[in-house]
Amino acid sequence: MHHRHLQRRERGRGHGGEGEQTARRRVVGGERDHEQRDVDRALAWFEERSRISLAPQQREAVRCAATSKVLVLTGGPGTGKTTIVSAILRILEKKGRRIALAAPTGRAAK
Repeated sequence: MHHRHLQRRERGRGHGGEGEQTARRRVVGGERDHEQRDVDRALAWFEERSRISLAPQQREAVRCAATSKVLVLTGGPGTGKTTIVSAILRILEKKGRRIALAAPTGRAAK
């Protein structure tokens, strides 16, 4: 009985005839769209300011960093890790965000 009640409640209607789940997805999706546009503007700012054109995978790494609490960045020599970190740092510093870096192995740890 309790299980059925929960199922009905999830399917229930909220304001404007939307289900609660649909309304939440719409709000969260809208926030993500806004966040995405903000990151895209920041990427354009970084590329113009630094005169560096990031590769699509580098842009995606910066997007991930800007929208995540934690990012682990890996890659072999010459894959653009330093450029990605530079972009992340400059963008997040400009936004006034707190940043902590950790490099437990490799050259950056020295």
